[in-house]
Amino acid sequence: MVELFENNDGEYFGWLTANPDGFIVNTRRCLPLDYMILHRASCPSIREYKGGAKPGGFTERNYIKVCSNMVNDLGN
Repeated sequence: MVELFENNDGEYFGWLTANPDGFIVNTRRCLPLDYMILHRASCPSIREYKGGAKPGGFTERNYIKVCSNMVNDLGN
């Protein structure tokens, strides 16, 4: 099952907690979708605020997250 998170960091963090072995595609919210990075749910870069990052920065501004427990589901 694939889940899309946009405009809700709280639900996204909940998914990370419930699915520690899952996979996430981090991509920009707007076209062109020329930036897509695959991460494991345990990757600190998509679960921890660093540097100048502020709350809401994971799904509520420029980026969205597409998540699944099966990496193959993210390619469909």
